Amino acid sequence: MNWEPSVGWKEYRRQHKQSPKGLKTRRIYVWKQRGLVDDYEKVYQIYMETTHCMKCSIQLTVGKTCNTMKCMDHDHGTDLYRSILCHSCNKCNPLDTQPRKNNTTGIKNISKKGNRFIFSKTIEKVTHYKTFKTIEEAIEYKNLIGPS
Repeated sequence: MNWEPSVGWKEYRRQHKQSPKGLKTRRIYVWKQRGLVDDYEKVYQIYMETTHCMKCSIQLTVGKTCNTMKCMDHDHGTDLYRSILCHSCNKCNPLDTQPRKNNTTGIKNISKKGNRFIFSKTIEKVTHYKTFKTIEEAIEYKNLIGPS
């Protein structure tokens, strides 16, 4: 799919986001943002071919967040792929007993990525992210938001 002036840039982007290539690009981008460091092509192929949860065998759905939504499970210590699970199995996974590897600050909800500090907090089933240049700014924001 190539952009043509007659289509318009916004329409091209909308079409691209819905194309197989656009969906794949977005999925891999999200995995990278969430910390996965693995063979993205291989994991994406497994993700696309998996139709049932690898733990409870329920049929998986794609799209809106629900208990049967398809999720890519990864080890939070090594950031490597583990399996494709339904949302229910992924959110209560007993294998995730250790804190995320990238949380080197030792402060809950604040992690370091490169030279930036990331504040993340889940409020009413939605995870909010905010990036700061210094850890002091991140802590100040965390205190402003309130207790975890």
